Amino acid sequence: MSRSWWLLLAVMFGVASLPLSVRADDEKKEPAEKPAAAEEAADMYAVPDTTDAEVLQKFLQKLIEFRPKSREEALLHRKKASDAAFIAADRIVSFTKDKSSEAYRFAYPIVAMRNANGVATKSGPEKEKFLKEVLEFLDGAKEIGQGEVQLMMNVSRALEYSDDQDLAQKAYARFGKMLAANDNPQLKDIGQKFTGSVRRLKLVGQPIELAGTKLDGKPFNVASLQGKTVLVDFWATWCGPCLATIPQMREFYAAYHDKDFEIVGVSVDAERSDLDKFMEKEQLPWIILNEEGGKNEASEYYGIIGIPAMFLVGPDGKVVSIHARGDELKKLLEERFGPVPEKKDEK
Repeated sequence: MSRSWWLLLAVMFGVASLPLSVRADDEKKEPAEKPAAAEEAADMYAVPDTTDAEVLQKFLQKLIEFRPKSREEALLHRKKASDAAFIAADRIVSFTKDKSSEAYRFAYPIVAMRNANGVATKSGPEKEKFLKEVLEFLDGAKEIGQGEVQLMMNVSRALEYSDDQDLAQKAYARFGKMLAANDNPQLKDIGQKFTGSVRRLKLVGQPIELAGTKLDGKPFNVASLQGKTVLVDFWATWCGPCLATIPQMREFYAAYHDKDFEIVGVSVDAERSDLDKFMEKEQLPWIILNEEGGKNEASEYYGIIGIPAMFLVGPDGKVVSIHARGDELKKLLEERFGPVPEKKDEK
């Protein structure tokens, strides 16, 4: 897929590739928007009333090539371009019979990635049909690029979080096989992680394999914590959602550590200096592992393609949950240790 296609996905899914701000002096130089200009901007998101694939593709290209000149324009574009692009792409997919055509190959990923967001509401047969269509599309690709990989990730993760683990395993396995056959070393590496995701989805009820190096340089193996309930957290200092989980983790650690609850944070930070600076400031009290380049073997072995990834391991060393975050983690820990004690008001 072309870079233009990827830019359209940035619009569709809110990737920060659009200029959301301009310099103050530039804002001052901009003339006040005229009514005609506002009307022209509004028309830009009006999807052509046609089923002509060529016309609709040109409309999509226009959305791609548009560059907002102010924060207001950028916010409006992000809000309206997503729906307009989906409607146009959906018409191309619905009315184009030639699935090898440029227009169809351009439009299908937009529709598929949008539909993946709602896969949890689909029935079993509908999910299977959806995956079959995605696989047929990928099988017809002349080459695998960034766009196709993003489509694979979105679809497989959507199936995983829809609680259809069998179908998610099938998706990860097929996508992994496709990527493993590629000559590009980076794609091969991603393919290995997809294959590892199949292992991850089979982890519940099985012992976890995890070893590494602690920040003090000493070796670590999770087997040394048998008899304790352990939260394994794959994270990084640059990951916003990872950092957002830390306050809750601190609370649970303080409440349950004396009851044989432990946390093992597997940092995937490539730069050790970034991790050291973070730890100096935050002083996390639990075990932190970090390898050279942030490459812990368990990260690839279990197909960690998105962080935070949090597993809860029981005292017997077997995995209880591979989605131990937020309310799910709270529920599991309260079942084992009871509610978190309420903090006493400080005078």
